[in-house]
Amino acid sequence: METNRKTTVMFASFIGTSSVVEAAGESAAQNAIERCFERIGGAATSCGGRLIKTMHDKAMILVATPDGAADAAVAIHTAVGEFPAIAAVKLGLGIGFHYGPVIQDNADVFGDTVNLAARLEAEAPVGKVVVGADTAAALPPGAVLKRLPSLQVKGKEDPIEAYVLHSL
Repeated sequence: METNRKTTVMFASFIGTSSVVEAAGESAAQNAIERCFERIGGAATSCGGRLIKTMHDKAMILVATPDGAADAAVAIHTAVGEFPAIAAVKLGLGIGFHYGPVIQDNADVFGDTVNLAARLEAEAPVGKVVVGADTAAALPPGAVLKRLPSLQVKGKEDPIEAYVLHSL
């Protein structure tokens, strides 16, 4: 088990899967999500990232740096955006990522960085990327960020600062 390794943890979650299930049925929806996960993995790899695992309608991706994660987020949104509608319903993603220390155990990672990345993803609307203040500060100069109202998230006593990343 490796501790205190720094990396960027990204979560990408499908928004509106229940609409796809209603329109196309459970089997067709699950098949579409699996094919989208393949696209997410390919897009992440093209930017130096790695798809670690999937959980129903959520993917966990590791990328070495915040700017690499920003590139991966754009590639992932593009790849999923090009996926055809299923029974006239389009799948969308919300993405959140955070850079910091993780505990790595075999192929999985744990720790506060992972938890915060998941909380940030939960705040991301379709087609958007949400990052915390520390991660925003680690992005290259010129990153276009819009500050969100302070967020109260599970596991944090104080509200956190978060930003929507518009572009690098």
